[in-house]
Amino acid sequence: MGVRADAVLRLGMMLMGAGASGYRVIRAMKRAARALGFVGLDAVVTVTTITCTFHDGAEFRTVVSHQRHLEVDASRIEALQTLSHRLRPPMTARELNAELDAIESAVRKRWGPWVLAAAAACACAGCAVLNGFGPWEVALVALAAAAGQAGRG
Repeated sequence: MGVRADAVLRLGMMLMGAGASGYRVIRAMKRAARALGFVGLDAVVTVTTITCTFHDGAEFRTVVSHQRHLEVDASRIEALQTLSHRLRPPMTARELNAELDAIESAVRKRWGPWVLAAAAACACAGCAVLNGFGPWEVALVALAAAAGQAGRG
């Protein structure tokens, strides 16, 4: 039971780490839990933590996991969502983990760090314009946002 629960939780943590909403994380975990033979799954998802209880007849297992590294990765969210929609019972934890390993190794980010820095600069500069700042302030905001995103990346 523990190995199956860990595989389902891994799917949820990968989705959370990629920036998926709590609703998407819970729905994907419930689909995976059903595919792996669990009768039920109760989950609470916060920004950085998943607490879930797996039910298998009279047995249950509660697991809590904390995500330290958060980012937004649309490619990974899409791949994990696609995987969760095609999971069908009977499935083993080994099969699910193999699918997750494939996603971890093959799915790459759509945008490089320089494109992300330019996008942050444009978005923040646009907010400065909307808030009535002058051209110098807008340029400084754009530069600061680009530097911040590049440094974070």
